[in-house]
Amino acid sequence: FIDFLFNGISIYPLEMIMNYLVVPILAIIVLFTGILFHKSFGKVGGILGLFYIAIIVFIYMFLNY
Repeated sequence: FIDFLFNGISIYPLEMIMNYLVVPILAIIVLFTGILFHKSFGKVGGILGLFYIAIIVFIYMFLNY
């Protein structure tokens, strides 16, 4: 945190809350849902779970970068 201040990069409180609180919770929910797809539908569920996780990652990257 102090390094950001010395480098002159501004940190917004909402950005810190998103990165350190919301994103890990969302990641756990997405992984848990992908595992539930796999456990519920067998091999097809594994493919659906991976596809679901990939879509969420791409959406997150599109919104943040």
